Amino acid sequence: SLDTGLAKTYPYSRIEPRADGYGIAVFSKYPLIDLQTVYLQQVPNLAGKIRLPEADVGFTISHLITPITETSYRLRNKHIRQIGKHVLKNEGPQLVIGDYNTVPWDSAISNFKSRTRLMDSRKGFSATFPNWLSLPMIPIDYIFHSPEIACLGFQTIERTSSDHLGIIGSYRMKDR
Repeated sequence: SLDTGLAKTYPYSRIEPRADGYGIAVFSKYPLIDLQTVYLQQVPNLAGKIRLPEADVGFTISHLITPITETSYRLRNKHIRQIGKHVLKNEGPQLVIGDYNTVPWDSAISNFKSRTRLMDSRKGFSATFPNWLSLPMIPIDYIFHSPEIACLGFQTIERTSSDHLGIIGSYRMKDR
């Protein structure tokens, strides 16, 4: 359904469905190159580059497991570290996007940002989960960007059929 419904506006895509809910997809108006599915913690992550007119921008898209037990908590944190190692192998501007199932003040996120030098697009609280609860909600969905990219805006999308509010960001390449 996603592929059919979005194909005209976003002709470049990859969908990795999974029965356990940890499937992932990317849709783009611009060509996707070097696209690969990278399995970390037995969970698919999408990585590649978006060919923009001004530069190729690397991306990694992830959906981390929910830390509902001590074991899943450790696996989620290991997944975050593995994403960081993957990101550090790539050169040039990058976007790292996903449901990380943890809050910005968690040491796993702080360490991730410190190691990768990525910046969180979120400037305020911008809670995203759970959508069905009016308060309190927590921010667990992210768009990180490298220093070569300027975040022009970041906001939540209120109307969604997911248990999360959506997030959207606007970006531009910084002058070199």
